[in-house]
Amino acid sequence: MSEIVRDTTQIPYFSQGEGKAFKVVADAQNATVGKGFIDPGQSMPAHRHPNEQIGYVLSGQCDLIVEGEKHFVKAGCTYYIPPNQWHIWANNGIERFAYIDIFTPRREDLRSGKYDPETKETEKD
Repeated sequence: MSEIVRDTTQIPYFSQGEGKAFKVVADAQNATVGKGFIDPGQSMPAHRHPNEQIGYVLSGQCDLIVEGEKHFVKAGCTYYIPPNQWHIWANNGIERFAYIDIFTPRREDLRSGKYDPETKETEKD
């Protein structure tokens, strides 16, 4: 497989819990790029990671809550989440929320097909 061009249609998604999935579509020395979705009525619990997160919404809409501040994102929007900021994704819409994420530095958990950020339940003080 070429490291310059990659056919991502053959890469399987891995589960991030009921109605949520993600796949790494590109991986570089200093960044991880992925594609994910959240089904209607599903959410990602409060979590944080030491990576910057930059993204683009492909379809649907979602509430993004960063450090307690609620933002509304929809198809065509971009977003930025600074490192170590608690954030929640909640799809309160009627269609699947699909997005592209870019993390820097690279996300080792996602690269290995796992979703393992720090959550409120696993918080390390």
